[in-house]
Amino acid sequence: MNENSFLILNFHFSCNKSAVLEKSGTCEISKAKAIYKTELVDFIKFSDDSSLLIKSLSAAELSLAENTYDGISNIYQRIK
Repeated sequence: MNENSFLILNFHFSCNKSAVLEKSGTCEISKAKAIYKTELVDFIKFSDDSSLLIKSLSAAELSLAENTYDGISNIYQRIK
C-alpha cells in the first residue's frame, strides 16, 4: 500500500511519506519548460524555491517528478 500523501488546501501544502510529515509550506502552480518536452508544462513551485513537475493528475493520484533526466518521481494518493 502506498503511504505517500500530498495535500494542497488554499495553496498551503503538506507532504507525507510513510505517514511522516516531510515538508510543508506554501506553493503555487506555474507553467515552465521541462527538459524532456517541447511545450510548457505545469509545475508546483514551493515556498523554499524548489519545484516539481506535475507528470500526471487524476481524481485518485498525483505524480510529481524532478525536472532532471535521472530525477526522482513520486506518486501521491488522494486522501478521502
